Amino acid sequence: MTSHVLTQVLCELHELRVLYLHGNGIFILSEVDRLGVLPHLYTITLHGNMIETNKAYRNRVISALPQLKTMDFSAVTRQERVMAKIWHQSNRRSRGSKETLQ
Repeated sequence: MTSHVLTQVLCELHELRVLYLHGNGIFILSEVDRLGVLPHLYTITLHGNMIETNKAYRNRVISALPQLKTMDFSAVTRQERVMAKIWHQSNRRSRGSKETLQ
């Protein structure tokens, strides 16, 4: 199953609150954006995937999922939310492109 198909299935679970995806070979950071339709998703793990090596990894995920309270077993701080918002505003033009690690 490709990560695109996986996110399509997950996005149908509107009451999902916790999602553990660590160590699943996810290498397209923009796939995380699709999870933004899950209003109750408060906890996610994505560490151990190739996307973790992207320097914008944490900002991108927090920007895409602003309701997160915990990411990769660590609390999302107020400062991280502010930084993610600034990162999002400064990168808005390039958000449409897929970010892959090569």
